[in-house]
Formats: sequence, C-alpha cells, structure tokens
Amino acid sequence: MSDRKTHSAQASADATFSERTVERVVSDVELANNHAIGRNRRIGQLLCMLGLMRACDVIAPKTRCRVVGARLQDFNSQVGYEAAHYMPGQLLLQPPGKGEIEPWVLLKDATSRDSMATLFSRVQDLPANFNKADSYAEKYAKPALKCLLTTVCQTVIDAPPVATKVLNVAVVKGAYQQWITQSCIAYRAAINRKIDIAELDDLPPATTAETVEPHLFEPHLLNTVLPDLLERAVRKNPKGQNGPTVWDYSEQTRILGHYLRASEGSVLGDRLVRDVQAEFKP
Repeated sequence: MSDRKTHSAQASADATFSERTVERVVSDVELANNHAIGRNRRIGQLLCMLGLMRACDVIAPKTRCRVVGARLQDFNSQVGYEAAHYMPGQLLLQPPGKGEIEPWVLLKDATSRDSMATLFSRVQDLPANFNKADSYAEKYAKPALKCLLTTVCQTVIDAPPVATKVLNVAVVKGAYQQWITQSCIAYRAAINRKIDIAELDDLPPATTAETVEPHLFEPHLLNTVLPDLLERAVRKNPKGQNGPTVWDYSEQTRILGHYLRASEGSVLGDRLVRDVQAEFKP
C-alpha cells in the first residue's frame, strides 16, 4: 500500500538491492520456497527476540499482543508485481495499563531496534499471485496466519524466563513448532477454499466420501500431491444463471502448495538461536 512507510533509508536501500532484483529465470517454485523459508526464519528470529526481551524485563509480565496489517514496507513494487511481506502482519504489544506500541520501541539499542523493525518491513518484489496467496492465508484460512502469529508470540511473552537475561529456549522452540504445524494446516485450508466447492454434488479431487460431511469439506485431509487438485478453478455462479463465471485460482493454489511443502518439517535450529542471542542487546 502506498501509505506504508519505510523503516529507514538504509533498510530500504538494502532491501531494494537484495529483494527487488528478481531474476526472471527463477521458477515460481523457487520463489515460493524462498518466500516461505524467509517467512519461517523471520518468525523464529522474532520469537527469540521476544523471549530475550521478556528475560531482560523489557517486556512486562501480562503484556498482551495482537497482529494487524503491515505498517512498514521497504520499497514499492515494480509494474506488474506486488511487494509481498515475509511476515503475515505487524505485531503490536500492549503493556499493562498502557496503549499499543510496536515492540522495537521498547529497545534502547539501535541495532536491535533496527533488526526487529526490519523483520516486519522486508518485502519481496513478486508476481501478484504471491501477494494474493499470502493475503488469503493471513486473513481467511483456519487458522489465519495473523491469528496464529498472535498466539505463538503470546506464548513466548507469557512464559516465565528460566533466569534473568537467559532465553527460555524450550518455550521459543515449542512456539516455533506450533507455528510450523498450524501454518501448514492454514496452507491446506487455504488450498481447499480455492478449489471448486460450488457444486457440492461433485467431490473435488483428492477428497473421499469418508472425509466429507454434507456441505463441508475437510481441508486437513486433502492430498495436495495430486496435480489436478492444483488445476481447479473456483466457480461462483450457481448452475443455470447465465452460465458459470470462473475465477482461476490455480496459480495461487500452486503457490500455497509450495509454501506448505517448504514449511513441513521445519525446526528452529540452534545456530539461528545462538546468532540472535549473540547479536541482541536490550
């Protein structure tokens, strides 16, 4: 969106160089894999930073959090492309008795502030269907990625530190695993909602009678390996009303499928945790 601000001129310049220059020969599979892996990595970094802020008493006990629409953006997209955020939204914290604030405002160290803010400002210059796939998973999947990010961040904030200035690694890793498990469910749910569900008499591909109740499809049991699943379009007009109007969501479902496969089995590695711990200063 045009009203979003950049975090800093340097962050914008770095992102323009590293994220906007997209090789046109790179396949959508590679772009989707990079985007999903980049999202998961930033979620892991954020959870580590929140845990350290909690351990250093930068975040007060009983602080609440929620995720809203993105507020920062490194750069505007090129014609025909859209700036797709890695993070599913902007995290806000509400300390007890106070208003909502962006989490990096609580940090005194300039480097740590910039590192956290850049997690939310960084975007990739990608074809429009990537942003559409992201937006659908963020808002309308069950669980929606925005709600899921709120949940895992709240888990880290609510957990008592193991000691002063010591990261509760077990809690952070558990929250990250929850993110991976539930985000994979969200991608499956988003794929399911984008296949043809207008004609309930005809089961969509990869769906069996045992997994379907009347007028309800079970999104978690779809077999996304079958190629025809990702070729389906969504029909909005009922039968007999001037013919079917079809919106072709096949590209978006492919992208969501790539996100799913790139995320499955992901774990928060010890090296990433150590790197965040080494660089973080409150």
